[in-house]
Amino acid sequence: MKKLMVVFGVVAICVVVCVLYLYSRVEPGEVRIAGIYPLTGRASTFGISAKNGVELAVEEINAAGGVDGVPIVHMEADTQTDVKLAVSAYQKAISVDNVQASIGFVSSGEAMACAPLAERYESVMITPVAGTAELRTAGEYVFRTREDSALQAKALAEYAHNTMRVKRVAIFYENAANAIAYSEAFSAAFGGEVVARLTYEQDTHDFKPMLLQLKKGPAVDAVYAPGISTQIGMIRMILRQAAEVGLDTQWLSSAGIEDPKLFELAGDRAEGVIYVASSFYVDSAHPRTRAFVESYRKRFNDEPSVYAANAYDTVYLLAEAWQDGVLSGEALVKALYRIKDHDGASGMITFDEYGEVLKPSVVKIIRDGKFSHLDSE
Repeated sequence: MKKLMVVFGVVAICVVVCVLYLYSRVEPGEVRIAGIYPLTGRASTFGISAKNGVELAVEEINAAGGVDGVPIVHMEADTQTDVKLAVSAYQKAISVDNVQASIGFVSSGEAMACAPLAERYESVMITPVAGTAELRTAGEYVFRTREDSALQAKALAEYAHNTMRVKRVAIFYENAANAIAYSEAFSAAFGGEVVARLTYEQDTHDFKPMLLQLKKGPAVDAVYAPGISTQIGMIRMILRQAAEVGLDTQWLSSAGIEDPKLFELAGDRAEGVIYVASSFYVDSAHPRTRAFVESYRKRFNDEPSVYAANAYDTVYLLAEAWQDGVLSGEALVKALYRIKDHDGASGMITFDEYGEVLKPSVVKIIRDGKFSHLDSE
């Protein structure tokens, strides 16, 4: 009897293993991507940008025959820039909608809150926007197609001190995880003196008291204002009110400033701001980038941001992995790691051992209403 039970046990285990194997590879009637974005709320401009990039890629891939003849379905959810709603939407996408992978998680808070679910359910999540360095060690099912914000802050700090000859700087940042991470990374890498640190809350509208404090305080060569990606309108108010109080200084910022909506809100107030971001720019001559920009303009009658390009590339990366017949779980993780030098709209893409994208960042400047590479000026 015991021998018979052992045989039955072995058979049962084999059946389970086979079912799990087939589940990760079987071709379904459709391949589902969950889009977890803030389409309303403070970070909606970035959520909409990412959603548009995903939507464009899905439409192109499906028009070309899908993944081995199977269409991709984009199932989007609005997080309203709320971490709890993001977690709830992601939970539903995994356990109810049975998606093969998820894209979005725009804010660092949303991404970090959802990462444990990705690990628990062994479901791949990829963010094209969130910048926190903590994502690097958030789990094996967590990937990112934008560069680590800490590395960008470090690069800007070194450029400001070594090339711009900035010796004294003030840091002006929002009391939020993203901005704090940027400011800490910048401070650690800056070779000069940080003479002032001023923090504001996310619902601040009157910055004049703090800006006057900067103006009347110790002289600085530049002001670093990172972490404004949650609300592009914030930089408009800061720059406008700085001009109103007569604070004439060089402004430095972070990658989040690079959104076409900035010019609608800030106008020429943003002229001359220097920051470090992805090498992507809309006037690039690179064929893949140029084709994406043209298609995006035609589809949405708008200019694409780097986050739209990152999201667009994310879908194509997944589609490339899925071409092997791999759909989800650990097999999909391994398939993504096998992709090397993917020629994307945002640049050449390879993942390191942490699921972090390997792409160059460059120093940029806002000049004549455009985001330009500084070395091209």
